[in-house]
Amino acid sequence: MNLKIERFFIGAKLVLKFIIEKLNKIVVLNAVRLARSRAQRNHIFLAISAWFEQDKRRISEKITLYQQNWDVIKNAITEHIRVLLAYPN
Repeated sequence: MNLKIERFFIGAKLVLKFIIEKLNKIVVLNAVRLARSRAQRNHIFLAISAWFEQDKRRISEKITLYQQNWDVIKNAITEHIRVLLAYPN
C-alpha cells in the first residue's frame, strides 16, 4: 500500500513540476511581449517628438526638409573623414 501511495505522490509531483514550468514559460513570454510593445511605443513617441523638433527648426531657420537632412548627412560624412584621417591604417 505504501508503495502505491509513494508512486502516486511521485507522479503528482512530476505533474506539478511540469505545470509550474509551463506557467513560468507563459509568464516570461508575456513579460517579453509587454517589454517589446513598451519599447515600440517609446520609439514611436521619440520619432514623432524628433519630427516636431525638426519642424520647429525648419520654420525658425526657414530651410527645407531636404536642406536640413543634407546638413545632417554632410556633418556625418565630415566627422567620419576626420576619424579616418586621425587613425590611418
